[in-house]
Amino acid sequence: MADSRFPWATRRRHPVIRAALIAVVVCLLHAPVQAEETGSLEDALLLIARRDAPLDERLAATTRVLESKTALDSEDLARAAAALMDEALEPAGWLALRAVDEGWISAETRARLVTLFSRAMTAKTDELRARACVLLAGDWPRGGVTELASSQDPFVRAVLERELPPAMRVETTESLWRSLGMATSDDVSQMRSGLDALVRAKETSVPFLLHFARQGLLGTPKGRMPRAARAILALGMTKDWRATPLLGKCLFSKDGWVRASAACALGDLGDPAGAVYLANYLATMGDLFRTRDQWDYPGASETSLTEAQWRQIDYFNVDGLAADALLRLGVPNAGGYLIHEKLDTSKQPYRIRVFQDAVDSLRRSLPASPWQAYNVDSGYPQREKAFRALARWWHAHRNDADLVTTTFDEDDKAYRATARRMIELLRGKDVRQFMIVKPACELLGRAATPVLIDVLATATAGPARSELATALGLVRDVRAIAPLLDVLKDKRPFVRAAAAKALVNYADDPRVVDALIATLADSKGGPRVAAMSALVAAKPSAAVLDAVNAHAADGKKKSADYQMAEIVVRLVQEGEKHWPHIEKGLADERRFTRERWWLLLRHALDLPAWVHSAKAAPDAPLVRRLSAKEAVAALKERRAR
Repeated sequence: MADSRFPWATRRRHPVIRAALIAVVVCLLHAPVQAEETGSLEDALLLIARRDAPLDERLAATTRVLESKTALDSEDLARAAAALMDEALEPAGWLALRAVDEGWISAETRARLVTLFSRAMTAKTDELRARACVLLAGDWPRGGVTELASSQDPFVRAVLERELPPAMRVETTESLWRSLGMATSDDVSQMRSGLDALVRAKETSVPFLLHFARQGLLGTPKGRMPRAARAILALGMTKDWRATPLLGKCLFSKDGWVRASAACALGDLGDPAGAVYLANYLATMGDLFRTRDQWDYPGASETSLTEAQWRQIDYFNVDGLAADALLRLGVPNAGGYLIHEKLDTSKQPYRIRVFQDAVDSLRRSLPASPWQAYNVDSGYPQREKAFRALARWWHAHRNDADLVTTTFDEDDKAYRATARRMIELLRGKDVRQFMIVKPACELLGRAATPVLIDVLATATAGPARSELATALGLVRDVRAIAPLLDVLKDKRPFVRAAAAKALVNYADDPRVVDALIATLADSKGGPRVAAMSALVAAKPSAAVLDAVNAHAADGKKKSADYQMAEIVVRLVQEGEKHWPHIEKGLADERRFTRERWWLLLRHALDLPAWVHSAKAAPDAPLVRRLSAKEAVAALKERRAR
């Protein structure tokens, strides 16, 4: 029975019997069979390359190689293809295709393939096949391949479908394909020449490049990955915003090179809509590829690998690249992400290259930051000191309107539409999406406010209004105050509680303080607790203290959360006499309690998150702790404002 893909091969064993035998052997001797199969494939490649061996045996070995899923050496495959060329062109062509799929082929090997295929151009169909194989190997034969487009040969059609975008004329793509071949070169000058040529031809090159970028997204073999990655980079250089949706999807490809290239390209494009994809990517935690995208030393976080395998695995600083792209687009909060996630010395031990990439991003987009102090080659104490300086600077200036050098266009129609599609997920029921969209909105910051307000205006379900209110609290934009005050009047207690909790970041506004004081008299406990928790950030005032005293004397039973928040409010309103109680809470043996006290204190004294580790047990060594002296100093500064 002939194989539809490999018509030179024959089957003499009944497929059902053969499948049963294979199943029995695999079940009994799984590991040994795998080892033997790998060896037999290597032997098969050696047999194919032997010109003195019988042709039928070499063809049978070719079939085994092509049907296998085992990774093989690309150079061995190319040598086997070259040896088989004169006697069986089509099988040799399929081997050449497999060689290109498997990995990089040296220039010498590619030249040999081109020469051998060119010699094989005898009959017309063989000539077409030869040209198709040469196309695959990276060189166009003399005279072009225009006639390939009309060929019905299965092998030629397979090559064309893989190599050329649909609905594009072959003669049009010839120069583009050659430019892309140059762009994939390791020689910097050739690479630059190829990329520049693709950019100059952007009117015709964009559909061509989108074709190869889409191949990378869908999972192209590693041997073809350089072509897909450089096509993605070229798309960014064209500044053609038609590429934004595909590049956004590429951020979630299974291949690290595709993700890294897409992050760079989105920054190069300059399309505000790309910021949504980048923010969504950075907010997506826990996926299988996230560990390797942080480009840290894997350690215990990479459980799928043994320690001996670590050096053999590609790691990609996609997080850093995505944050840099956001900064270049004009999203300032990406600077805070880089400082706290990449330069904090308490985080995982990153490679020096990660530190340098983060510092370079700050230098380019946040030149006013003290980035010069961070020497990536210095010791731990020096980097810790530099990080603290950067973190303090960020905390003080994070709300400045002119923080970054690029202005973000939040009114761009494509951005609004893309952001709305993401934010509309807060109206759904997928909790996992809630955990991604809200941090993404926080990362976008002020740019997310108009879209959040628009979506909130049409949201009627309680859970949706609650989630949208929480997101409005995270963006730290005064435009969010009015809609949050409106949500504070919702008939559902849990929605009112969410709005009150979100107003903690706006508690310096008199309108907010008045609304929170009024909410202390709410008929339900949830809104009352949330209002007291938000009032911890209010300035010292007689109105706040009088309201707290009045509700303390009303005789109603107060929950533990309410009492904790009340003590922190009194700390700000009355002074340091309440500190010992809070200090005791920060040292509680229960982690949840410690974290609750710390969150209230952070909002009350406007402290950065990094200055105290509430997650660590009270007796844990070598962790950051807020001392009583630091807390009292911050309290005095807060009360003096």
